[in-house]
Amino acid sequence: MRLWRALTGRAPIQLFADLPQQRKNRYVQALQALDGHLDGADYREIAIAVFGRANVPDRGWNGHDLRSKTIRLVDTAKQLMAGGYRDLLTYPKKFD
Repeated sequence: MRLWRALTGRAPIQLFADLPQQRKNRYVQALQALDGHLDGADYREIAIAVFGRANVPDRGWNGHDLRSKTIRLVDTAKQLMAGGYRDLLTYPKKFD
């Protein structure tokens, strides 16, 4: 719609809201996590790369919240890679 308006000489309008900064940051982290995952890194190595070595514990990794967050980031990125990125074009979603 914006392209059509621009091509016909009309003022472009913003149809959708911009993504919040927190969501943008999450997608950046998710893509970093996916890069590591596709490169064969384990979740601990991915967490160190995304969150920093100081935030990843030496002990108790299996029950740590960053492990769960890292797994969720990889899952989110896999969904984006499988076509979910198209949902970003229509943010925010309108539900009837």
